[in-house]
Amino acid sequence: MKAITAHSSQLTAHSSQLTAHSSQLTAHSSQLTAHSSQLTAHSSQLTAHSSQLTAHADYVIKRIFCQALKQTFSHFCEKVFSVVYEREIAR
Repeated sequence: MKAITAHSSQLTAHSSQLTAHSSQLTAHSSQLTAHSSQLTAHSSQLTAHSSQLTAHADYVIKRIFCQALKQTFSHFCEKVFSVVYEREIAR
C-alpha cells in the first residue's frame, strides 16, 4: 500500500509539473504570436518606406538626367548659334 501511495504522490507531482510547463508554453506561445504580429507590422512599414525611397530615387534620377540633358542641349545650341553668328560676321 505504501508503494501505491508513493507512486500516487509522484504522479501528482508530475501532473503539477506538467500543468506548470503547459502554462509556460501557453505564455511563450502568446509572446511569440505578439512578436510575430509586431514583425509583420514592421515588415509592412519597411516595405512602404522602401517603395517611397524607390519612388524618390526614380524622381531624383529623372530630374538630374533631365537637367543634364537640358544643359547639354543648351550648350549644343550655344555652339550652333555661335558658329552661325561667326559665319555671318565673316561674310
